[in-house]
Amino acid sequence: MGVRGDRAGAHGICVAAISEVCDLGMAHAEKSYQIRKSAPADLPAILQLYEDARAFMRGAGNPTQWGDYFPPVDMVREDIASGRSYVCVPAGNGGGAQAGRDADAHGRMHASGAYDDAHDDAVVPGDGPGQIARYDATEILAVFSFEVGEDPFYKHIDGAWPNDAPYGVVHRIATRRGGTRGVGAFCLEWCLSRCHNLRIDTHENNAPMKSLLAKLGFTYCGVIYMDDVREDNARLAYQCVDTQD
Repeated sequence: MGVRGDRAGAHGICVAAISEVCDLGMAHAEKSYQIRKSAPADLPAILQLYEDARAFMRGAGNPTQWGDYFPPVDMVREDIASGRSYVCVPAGNGGGAQAGRDADAHGRMHASGAYDDAHDDAVVPGDGPGQIARYDATEILAVFSFEVGEDPFYKHIDGAWPNDAPYGVVHRIATRRGGTRGVGAFCLEWCLSRCHNLRIDTHENNAPMKSLLAKLGFTYCGVIYMDDVREDNARLAYQCVDTQD
């Protein structure tokens, strides 16, 4: 299920797929993208992205996935503080533009191994000369949460996961509307480049996300249930596994 061995490179990573996504971003937005960890100063721009995403969902026939408030501000703040929040920005000179292309040269979590965060080459604001100064919050093109570890809501599934190996999880991904075609794919491929066993969920009415996941090789695994804060808490669960040589 969800195995993309035909797209895997020498180290089991989808090198061809990552390059493809990078080129897609350049072709459609006349620029390439890079991923960096979110900073507290990004909060207003991130909240605006989520507000716009909720409006888009309502207009696209998916009004209940995030409703009028999800994700709440405290959750977004916690994502940033914990280091699991990332943003996609136009590529600059901060050293992260090659993050996806060079990923197979670094340690990461494979389908049967552990994630090595010492080699996480996401750009961290302030971790290099001049990096934070190059990024304006108004340039944030997408935001998402990514971490490696068990998600408590994934323990029970009406269906079956393809394996029980350690996995990475992507949540709360939102992209800026207009002029950023390929950004969502870029973000998910970046996550796959760091964790070859990746899970994600979405609402049954989220047609754009379901289409994107299918294009990227994710396989539908069943239905999981989120916290009871949201009445509409059933989600379609997907997983992508990149095989190793």
